Amino acid sequence: RLAELRRLTSHGEAVAGAWHPDGRRVIYERRRDGGCGRLVELDLISGKERPLTSEDGWGSLGGVGQRAMVYAFARGVTACPAIGEVTRRFPETHVHARGDDGEPRPLVTEGSYAGEPSLSPDGRMFVYTGVAADDPDLFLAATDDSSTATRIVDATGYDGGAVFSPDGSRIAWHGERPARDAAEGYAEKVKAGGVALSGLRVFALYNLNTESLS
Repeated sequence: RLAELRRLTSHGEAVAGAWHPDGRRVIYERRRDGGCGRLVELDLISGKERPLTSEDGWGSLGGVGQRAMVYAFARGVTACPAIGEVTRRFPETHVHARGDDGEPRPLVTEGSYAGEPSLSPDGRMFVYTGVAADDPDLFLAATDDSSTATRIVDATGYDGGAVFSPDGSRIAWHGERPARDAAEGYAEKVKAGGVALSGLRVFALYNLNTESLS
């Protein structure tokens, strides 16, 4: 019903809202004029807002669970990226978690880029795009112990934007598979400053192997 429609934000640009599991909070990205923004938590009962990331970078939400939220943060970012641009323009991007105690906790800090995280429905694991040594691939890690990170998609080309199925047993994502002539030296091109993406397609991975996370 239209009578139940409620506007939650009124200042600046606000995008990518997500409910907290308690149903009384919404977390969203508040963008600055002409640039990316910080993550903000809005309490729907009190109307109070609480900043979750600093203003000197770009915060990108990857999911909110009962115990923590998972997000990527790129310090010093002044302009928002398009799909796939993050690996080229913002190499110093890493994955963090933040619990209700308000303390941020680094999850993935190794490699030149770790971003685009997605939290599993039960909050036990997360998938992210990582550039550890070559081109952008997908990794799976336990939320409580990110040292368990395992590469689950290893193919030439960019892979990102992964999301879990409702039961957490599968993921879907968008990826690029360059032609043979473009695939030669792909990793070197990424290291040197990136490649232009084209021909993105949607993929799915069934029956995730989570043994390495236990």
